[in-house]
Amino acid sequence: MSASLPWEQIEALVGQRLKTLAEVNAFEIDRVDSDELVLTISTGSERRITRKALMRAWARIVAGDEITRAHLDELEERQGTYMAAILAKLPGVGFAYDPLRIYASLPTTQPTTQAGQEVTRFLGWAANPDSCPYLDEEKRHLWATVLAGCGRVRSWEELDSILIQLTNEYADSKLRKVPLHLRREARAFRAL
Repeated sequence: MSASLPWEQIEALVGQRLKTLAEVNAFEIDRVDSDELVLTISTGSERRITRKALMRAWARIVAGDEITRAHLDELEERQGTYMAAILAKLPGVGFAYDPLRIYASLPTTQPTTQAGQEVTRFLGWAANPDSCPYLDEEKRHLWATVLAGCGRVRSWEELDSILIQLTNEYADSKLRKVPLHLRREARAFRAL
């Protein structure tokens, strides 16, 4: 995960119809300038988010902080919901609900081993909401919760061990199947 905000990836979102992470409100990024982005929300109102606010949020994500909507609203008044949705579209950013928060889902430093790099790629794929479009909102939330416990993993063995531990930990909850599913996905990814 790069320390600098990948502005070009935000620029690539122009014209796409996005949804807030709770999938309540749709919005579209109309344009991205050097110092701000302009979006239109579902009511037709225009909103602006400064590059400075996004850069501050990005710096906190890279530092390993979990950022809540309230923290994002402090960076750019009343824009936290939209900032979270935009930042969650970037590689290496995960999210969870209750409260809404975003975080680095990948290690902030790159692993040096081949296996570590493969695990990092897998976690990046798994953290991207577009990777599993078949997950409904509740399952996506459960998936993000489990992934939050895997963000600093450096090897396939460590990932497998954590997922087994999470399977046991969540045995009596709705989360019980998520680590098992992630283990299957990891094995398939590793076999590629």
